[in-house]
Amino acid sequence: MSMSLYGSKNVVPVDEDKYAFSAQPFLKITPAFFHLEPGESQNLLIEGDVPDDVTSGTWYALAEVMTNITEDEATKIGTISAIEIPILLTVSGSDLIRTGEIFDLQLDKPVSAQQQNLSLTFKNTGNTHFKVLAKADLLNENGDVLTSASAPLSSNSIIPEASYLFKLNIKTEEELMPGDYLINATVALEDESVLASKEVKFRI
Repeated sequence: MSMSLYGSKNVVPVDEDKYAFSAQPFLKITPAFFHLEPGESQNLLIEGDVPDDVTSGTWYALAEVMTNITEDEATKIGTISAIEIPILLTVSGSDLIRTGEIFDLQLDKPVSAQQQNLSLTFKNTGNTHFKVLAKADLLNENGDVLTSASAPLSSNSIIPEASYLFKLNIKTEEELMPGDYLINATVALEDESVLASKEVKFRI
């Protein structure tokens, strides 16, 4: 399993899976192939042996169940239907670590005198998944907070090593006077415990 910058889960081909917290290498799903008639159902078994060297934390995989390609005779267009099943395995007695960093923070150009559009990319550096929220304060050169903007809680929990992109629009009631300004951005857990902060300066 991998995760996009917007929180969606994606299937990673087995031969491309280099994810440090991947449960894929020690899991298998049976049966690997089956046929269903209309109205029938099929039980699938996902099982495996967890290696002794698996460290604490949560491990992830994504089981994908898909149909064979069906082709429309008129259009000659092939279609595939699929469902994806997230798998999360937490090692018993784990010390679950929720940490992260803001590794990219930038103002989207152009910078205006009344609105600054901020892009913030946060990376989960811990060993389990969690949701986060983002906030940004606009300060003048004297350190006074002029206004703030916040982004809602991430739509999905962020898995370890994955990154999530926040977009914040910082607006002021009046146009900023010419001078130097600073934006202080923070990312926090749902309980508002701050995980990371970063600053970016700009001039009007």
